[in-house]
Amino acid sequence: MVIGAQPTNTGDLGDFLATLRRRWRWVLVPLIVVPTLIAALTASRPDVYVASSNVLLTATAAQDAVDDSSTNTGILDRTLENEISLALSDVSREAVAARLVVNIEDLPDITISRDGRADVLTFTARERTPAAAADAANVWAETYVELKQTEAEQSIAGALDRLTVRLEEARARRAQATDASEEAVANAQISSITDSIIALELSGELALSGTARVITVANPPASKANAPLGRNIVLAVIAGGLLGVAAGLAADNLDRSIRTSADLERMGIVSLGTVPEPERNSPHSRLETMTLDVPDSPFADAHQKIRTAIDFASVDIDLRTLAVASANRAEGKTTTSVNLAIAMASAGRRVVLADCDLRRPRIDKLFGFRRTPGITDSVLSNVPLVDVARPINESLHDLVVITSGTLPPNPASVISSAPFAKLVGELREEADLTIFDTPPVLPVADGLALAARVDAVVLVVEARQTLRPEVLRTVDLLQKAGATVLGAVLVGVRGEAGYGYRYEQDSEPTPSTI
Repeated sequence: MVIGAQPTNTGDLGDFLATLRRRWRWVLVPLIVVPTLIAALTASRPDVYVASSNVLLTATAAQDAVDDSSTNTGILDRTLENEISLALSDVSREAVAARLVVNIEDLPDITISRDGRADVLTFTARERTPAAAADAANVWAETYVELKQTEAEQSIAGALDRLTVRLEEARARRAQATDASEEAVANAQISSITDSIIALELSGELALSGTARVITVANPPASKANAPLGRNIVLAVIAGGLLGVAAGLAADNLDRSIRTSADLERMGIVSLGTVPEPERNSPHSRLETMTLDVPDSPFADAHQKIRTAIDFASVDIDLRTLAVASANRAEGKTTTSVNLAIAMASAGRRVVLADCDLRRPRIDKLFGFRRTPGITDSVLSNVPLVDVARPINESLHDLVVITSGTLPPNPASVISSAPFAKLVGELREEADLTIFDTPPVLPVADGLALAARVDAVVLVVEARQTLRPEVLRTVDLLQKAGATVLGAVLVGVRGEAGYGYRYEQDSEPTPSTI
């Protein structure tokens, strides 16, 4: 069976919830930290009170009296933005500071907004007390009105001066007139200018009082403007939750390791089962042989399920030789090989467990055997299989072990040799199943050479350690070598309930008398 290239589709909601469960710490930290910070900031901020005063800007008859093509002394062509600039000018700030008896740098926080439809300016002050807020808004509005009145007074005075000059010029033209028509024109100009002066003088008082006026006086606010603590915390919880979810999803996307069977399936790799991460506070037992030592343990049960999964996955092939491979060293390959061999033998099969890691062999130490004679001695020195095969336990007579033997200088050449192929053929005839513990695929070529000579390969993946690109690369190399990859076994999976066995370093075993 060749692993398909297309990933297995799973429910989006299920994947999302599974991701959050895996990354619950990423979700929980912002969910706690953000509301805590917001609550602390809200509680530490001083009370703030807000008060507003409104000023209406108006045009007057005086502006019409002085309006001509060259001069505009009123506010008709001024925008409200200009008025806001005037209200916030240095002149205005100095006047406000003087009335409030404070330094300019200590002026209250003021905001001036506009309502263009009504030509209204709103002066909003923020202060520590209700009275201070109302006083600041009113003083600033009144100061602006006074500035506008001063501006209007200066505008009227300037207009009168200009009209007086024009009147004198008209009188001079009349005095210099040489005929009745010129005198009549001059008289008409004098009459018009005189009317304008009279109108301007009559409307001067209205101009001074009507240019700008306060229409709403600020009153001390009854409550502070600070956002309520409860509302801030609710919003912070929502924001923290969203941030936590985003952080969890980002961490999951950036994490290239494999954590669950679903991760394997999304990569298009068949999951043959999972082996739990043993708990540290549990009865002592060697993990490598737990299926034999504690056959009713959940750890042993996991390997029994993997055995069943392998049987289903290999239904279309005559599985007599099986290699257990991994991408890198120290990913649980030997432990899986031994426990799987014990599970197969417990089901009544004649099983041979062969140590083909000719660089770092371990099986001889696990069972207390001498390393020689072993596989290499059988291949290179024609030592018969019966002399290198050793039973591991009298109660499990259907399982024998073949150690690595004398370590050769070039392991890949030994595995690629014709005598080794002959040995594999002999094992196929002698046993129902031969399981080869192999060296890692990525660092050395030995594993690929062996994978090409067996019926199928099972890949061991260590949860949270083996990276997705490494697994995909390993599968690709195995398939290019002509191997049939049945699927992968995920070991060291966290969160499997009921698994309470401990992986501890095995001490140097006592040599067997076998």
